[in-house]
Amino acid sequence: MQSLALPVVTLAITGTAIIARTTRTGMVSALRQEHIRTLHALGTPPWRIRYVHALRFAGAPVVSVLGIQFIALFGGSVVIEQLFALPGLGQAASNAIGNNDLPAVQGVVIIATVVVVITNLVLDLVLAALDPKVRTA
Repeated sequence: MQSLALPVVTLAITGTAIIARTTRTGMVSALRQEHIRTLHALGTPPWRIRYVHALRFAGAPVVSVLGIQFIALFGGSVVIEQLFALPGLGQAASNAIGNNDLPAVQGVVIIATVVVVITNLVLDLVLAALDPKVRTA
């Protein structure tokens, strides 16, 4: 478990900054909308405005960034596996390329492609659930 701490921190530090920036920008723009001001004027509790109304509006861009970051982390893990000598898909791809093992290279590429396609499918389904405008398009 201790040997995984540094690789995980290395992968997560850049993604965390992008997600935090996107969340902040989305919440700031959500809290400036007119219906949020109306809810304030009607006396809705601030926690309800933040967590129910504004967070739902700001959630769509954050979910999009999370999906993109997952795919980027999946690709970045190949490099991290090589740097920290961890077994995984990156090491399998590297060994297959080094040994000119074409079926193994094709297998690794197919696995990576399936992960990306499934991630995009789940991302689209979650975005459709969060944003009613996406459902009608």
